[in-house]
Amino acid sequence: MKKLLSVILCFALMLSFAVPAFATSVVEDVSEYPVLLVAGYSSSDLVMTDDDGNVSQIWGLDFNKVLEMVEEEYLKILLGGAKMTQGDYEYLGKFLGEAVLEVLEYMKCNPDGTSKYNVSTIVENTAEASKWSTISDEYRAEGAIMDEVFEYVSEDSVYLYNCDFRMGAMENAERMRILIEDICATTGYDKVNVLCISHGGQITGTYLSLYADDPMVNNCVMCMPAMGGAALAYDIAVQNVVFDENTLVKFLEHGFNNETDFHWLTAAQSLGFLDDLLAEAVPYICELLYTWSSIWDFIPNEYLDEVIDVVDADYYSEIIAKTKVFHEQIMANYGINLKTAQSNGAKISIITGCGIPSVTGLQQNSDAIIRTADTTGAVCAPYGQRFSDGYVTLKTSCTDATHNHLSPSMEIDASACWLPDNSWFVDGLYHGMENHDEYSQALMLKQLLSAEPLADVYADTNYPQFKTTTNNSSSVYAAFDNGAEGYLDSDDKYLLITNITTVSTIDIYDVTFNGTDIEVEDFMVKTVKSGNTIKLKIEGYIPEVSLVRGSVTISYLTYGSVTPIGTQTFDFTIMNGEAVAYDASNPYSDVDFVADVCDDVKSSPFASLYAAFAKFLEYINKFIELITSIF
Repeated sequence: MKKLLSVILCFALMLSFAVPAFATSVVEDVSEYPVLLVAGYSSSDLVMTDDDGNVSQIWGLDFNKVLEMVEEEYLKILLGGAKMTQGDYEYLGKFLGEAVLEVLEYMKCNPDGTSKYNVSTIVENTAEASKWSTISDEYRAEGAIMDEVFEYVSEDSVYLYNCDFRMGAMENAERMRILIEDICATTGYDKVNVLCISHGGQITGTYLSLYADDPMVNNCVMCMPAMGGAALAYDIAVQNVVFDENTLVKFLEHGFNNETDFHWLTAAQSLGFLDDLLAEAVPYICELLYTWSSIWDFIPNEYLDEVIDVVDADYYSEIIAKTKVFHEQIMANYGINLKTAQSNGAKISIITGCGIPSVTGLQQNSDAIIRTADTTGAVCAPYGQRFSDGYVTLKTSCTDATHNHLSPSMEIDASACWLPDNSWFVDGLYHGMENHDEYSQALMLKQLLSAEPLADVYADTNYPQFKTTTNNSSSVYAAFDNGAEGYLDSDDKYLLITNITTVSTIDIYDVTFNGTDIEVEDFMVKTVKSGNTIKLKIEGYIPEVSLVRGSVTISYLTYGSVTPIGTQTFDFTIMNGEAVAYDASNPYSDVDFVADVCDDVKSSPFASLYAAFAKFLEYINKFIELITSIF
């Protein structure tokens, strides 16, 4: 029971915060082409028509019906909860799994991937029906993102691609082509601007692959596209859904732009019971999902055979055959296909999150849902490691020796991307959080709606290839004063630290550099109000070398927060001379440095106060554990 209370408290506290919207004005000369939104997974509402012609909605779930089921079965749920307190998860897991199958009965497909029932999208796949101004509010997708788009274009020039998301990427790409042709015929334009998100990115990537010679696309922005699959789908398919609780809580904090750190909940109480419960429920849910072509298309290439081995391959032989065509012809050839589409007029931009482990199962560089390698084609170091100093990028896709496609954290080699000069990476940006990050949102709007979007990652220093998120839940943001963000050379004289909270005042009480012998000059505790930036002069020796990684850790106290003490670490690469020799026999190094407290902070009169306060919080946390144990 105490674990359940922790989860409920976590969600309740975070739901109490409003989500702010960012006001941006980044598009000066707006493109005249109509806009097509290809939204994320399960965004389209579906209906089923029975043999008598009766139509009923089967997706776009009516949660009142779900609540009715809960009310009808509350005794079973209570019994299952009681059994869970004794370590028995099978009863409640079986109940939940069977309930999902009952609720989604009409979403079932046959073993060959065809729909078991007569299912269609509520919004028809025509220009007239899919025009934003025509669609009812309840059937619109990605509302928060689209509100920003409508600051520049009217609802009459925006269209929504609606898909049966159970179907495969190739089938949906063909339907997308039909809609684009109808939009062009209706509007008189020969192209559209496309904004695609997550699953919509896989559909659009497939469309651009199939029709690369005549893409009918002007600007195309792919936000965290699931082109190479999704780690979450693999975890479900092999029935290994194991939550990374810390990542899950951070995901929610970023989604609600929450400035209070609730990680203590995961430290105080393990949420592992969710894993045990899901382990019992997932096998039932997989009976449904194994028949959806989209789930098979979400499996990353290198894991497809493993998934085939865990199912009855004969029973699912037809759907497996279809997904193999997709994997071999489309997924394995994005590098060629997207460049061909580019050469035929499509101006493609990819924006992705990185630097986060998967929320379940696979611990690899990702945006918590999709691996960074699967959104961009980049090569990444194993999670928790980086490429060793002196690393030489592969240059398998970009061969220009003057281009530096190595991330400041030295964890991502973007020279191997499908589109290395048109892929942007935002460290710490969680999946689906584009409109919760001012930089990502501005870049998305600029590349989608501009008559002349940025040609590449070098076109504007305000939009570097590698950026750290400014989601206000991170509280602080740091960068050097000169040159590209994330890189340090002898021209850098100051460290700039910004309070990116919306209302809080913070105290910066420690600045620790790692990997290089520099420090902040005459540092004392600095108070920074919301939205303000301070300049701290750096002193010490910056080595006259390049391709050496460093980091700076900012420790701070947030006024008025129930969890006031926090830290943020920012990676950088020293680029200040000849590159150091790379030891290919030791390709990776650990990410973490051993952080030493600055000497001047040790001697600060405030240091003992902060240390005492931190100890006080530890006792408070232990007290919370004691109280919750009573329950």
